[in-house]
Amino acid sequence: MTKVAVVGSQFGIHFFRPKALPEKGETVMAQSYNSEIAAKGLDTAVGCHRLGVPTAYCGCVGEDEFGKRTFEFMDDENMTTKYVVVDKNSFTGVGTCIIEDGGQNYVIVARGANDAISKEDIDKFEREGLFDEIEYMGTGLEINLETMVYAVKRAHAHGVKVLLDPAPVAEFDESIYPCLEFIKPNETEASALTGIDVTNEQSAIQAARWFLAKGVKHVIVTLGANGVVFVDDTHEQYIPSFKVKAVDASGAGDTFGGAFLAGMAKGYDIADAIVFANVAAGISVTKVGCIESMPRLDEVEQFIKDNNIILASAK
Repeated sequence: MTKVAVVGSQFGIHFFRPKALPEKGETVMAQSYNSEIAAKGLDTAVGCHRLGVPTAYCGCVGEDEFGKRTFEFMDDENMTTKYVVVDKNSFTGVGTCIIEDGGQNYVIVARGANDAISKEDIDKFEREGLFDEIEYMGTGLEINLETMVYAVKRAHAHGVKVLLDPAPVAEFDESIYPCLEFIKPNETEASALTGIDVTNEQSAIQAARWFLAKGVKHVIVTLGANGVVFVDDTHEQYIPSFKVKAVDASGAGDTFGGAFLAGMAKGYDIADAIVFANVAAGISVTKVGCIESMPRLDEVEQFIKDNNIILASAK
């Protein structure tokens, strides 16, 4: 039974890894190149599914090579393709990711078919029983924003707990804030959305309080290697990241989001789900790629065992 769904984006991404970024007007040679299907929506769904929680990806692709690869990849991962729409008039979203030595990444994308997913598609998913089946839904801002807002409201109406990953930052209908169980901005996104300069734990807490005042129930502000701040009406908690040797951080945020949803679906409390997500994200940055770097459950469980991590709420 599907317990989690992610309504979100899908791209074909070209990855270039130069020693340094080019200066204006300069051409540099990449040390390596590869392409893969990857985007916040599909990445988050895969990150959750690989951790033992049946997850549905809901999105839109074009009738092209990257669209074909999306279906093939999902079949290989044993994920349902029931909620993937093909738009013959659009191209599958496409992007370029440049990754410096040390793992810092820079991304530019064209949304393509991600703009084509519609309210009618969400209505179809609803008629097919998606929102009656799932407990949690993730979504983000890389798809048609009116459709995203509509999906959030329909999921909330069914009692589904919704996580919004507000990236890339864009203006959206703030009436959805009370429909959100969780919001997960990083420090840059939190700063842009709240107007508060998030540079440390205290400013992250201040930004989190802004989201709570808007009606969000639980706020998770990620600070990269500096950890996570979790705030709600009864908690104000800093949770550190794990020290690892990072080689590619391009999939870390999506891995965190997927693992957090998996932890919640497994019945963890929020703090333990964040620790679980930190473990998965920490593993992912030690590998190259987005989806390719996302760990499976046995890797996460081994890391937890090797580092004597206790998840008190684990069943």
